[in-house]
Amino acid sequence: MRIPKEKAVIAVLLALPVAIAAGDQILKRKAKRKLREGEERRIGRPPFTFILRRIENKGAALNLGDKKPAVIRFISVFVTAALTLLYIITLGRCGKGLLKAGMALLLGGAYSNTYDRLRDGYVTDYISAARGPAWFRKIVFNIGDFCIAAGAALMVAGQ
Repeated sequence: MRIPKEKAVIAVLLALPVAIAAGDQILKRKAKRKLREGEERRIGRPPFTFILRRIENKGAALNLGDKKPAVIRFISVFVTAALTLLYIITLGRCGKGLLKAGMALLLGGAYSNTYDRLRDGYVTDYISAARGPAWFRKIVFNIGDFCIAAGAALMVAGQ
């Protein structure tokens, strides 16, 4: 029995955010077990060298709002819920593949980071670039953050 292509695509688009969030949570748990906060380790070989660095981010991107974690938590939950509703509505419509893929990536990262904020009161970040401008090397990300950025770019491209 063959599954129609449209249903298979929808199944993948429903599973993708869950897989991203689960994978990011696994990596965050591993970072918490293996690294003390602020500890650094280099991984990879040039030009693909990264720095594992565990940070507890109480704010949003780039620590914005770190003095108001309750506000950031509320905004995170509200935006994630609203995007989930929009995503469910969008999935049932024909076309807009880039928009749907972008929303799936963005939601996977949002689910993981929002879960952290609700459970711990902060988001665990764990990877930095080892190359590039000094300001860029200081930024600490997680896989969810990468997926949010890539998803947002795909959503814009899909419009």
